[in-house]
Amino acid sequence: MVSSSKKVIFIIIPMVEKFSTIGITNAMKTNYLLKKLSNSFRNLHYYLYVFPALLIYTVFWFYPMIQSIRLSLYRYDGINPARFVGFVHFSNLMRDSIFFTAIKNTLFFTFGVTILQTALGLILAVFLSQIIRGRTFFRVAYFIPVLMPLVIVGILWRFIYMPDFGVINPFLEKIGLGSLTRAWLSDKNTALPAIMWVSIWKWVGFTMVIYLASIQGISPEYYDAAKIDGANRFQLFWYITVPLVKTATQINILLTMIGGLRVFDLVYVMTEGGPGHNTEVVALYVYKTGFTFYRMGEGCAIAVLLFILIMIPSVFYVVKGKLGGVR
Repeated sequence: MVSSSKKVIFIIIPMVEKFSTIGITNAMKTNYLLKKLSNSFRNLHYYLYVFPALLIYTVFWFYPMIQSIRLSLYRYDGINPARFVGFVHFSNLMRDSIFFTAIKNTLFFTFGVTILQTALGLILAVFLSQIIRGRTFFRVAYFIPVLMPLVIVGILWRFIYMPDFGVINPFLEKIGLGSLTRAWLSDKNTALPAIMWVSIWKWVGFTMVIYLASIQGISPEYYDAAKIDGANRFQLFWYITVPLVKTATQINILLTMIGGLRVFDLVYVMTEGGPGHNTEVVALYVYKTGFTFYRMGEGCAIAVLLFILIMIPSVFYVVKGKLGGVR
């Protein structure tokens, strides 16, 4: 009898210990989940701060982008019901000479502005980092155009470029260079470069500020050590300043390239794509196709291709930056 009781006890005790262990484990899991849920609710207000911006981004950017991709597959004039045509618009664009002219002009504008604006912004930043008197005045003077609306800038420079009542041609005549006078925005050889200069004039202050912030973060010890070794000003600039502002250069190139690929306002205000199609750019061609000729589907197809064109340098720089970070 006693041995039977002992056997029962030996069987029951491990079972109790096992169920106790399971109960403790389940309780720990429950407490962990409750704690995690509590932390999630505690951090909910952070998401509420982000929600308005996310809502605006979704309504005014993400949703229109999805709709543009969808409409690019339809023939739609804004009045009659849309009719599905598949990739017809894309195949038609491959035979559209104006579209390829717009791409050529956009790429020429983008690469020209990117190179000149980045170089000029760096030179101005180096100049302003070295002068003492008038530093604040020059910073403000170079940055004022950045604050001006693009439409106002376009109208202002359109008057400056006017052949008879502008500023450039009378100035050239007074200094004896009358042979260089021309109708700057009506000449197919100078119209696009003239707009490029206006874009550089407006945005070079922004490029300069990014470079200036980067240059001010360079330790003076590098320059002092190089001077002791006999380095001149150009060597200081080329072997110290340029390598140490590499990150600022990458940022400026990316922002300028994206802005160049998206250029619309200046071209629309100053030339509307003329003379002929010599200043036609992709963004302006999207507008004309969709809202002037009422070919909404084709306009959306061009917009999709423009989006892909803008994404190429963006993705390249992001991937390059991550690979550089890994190294």
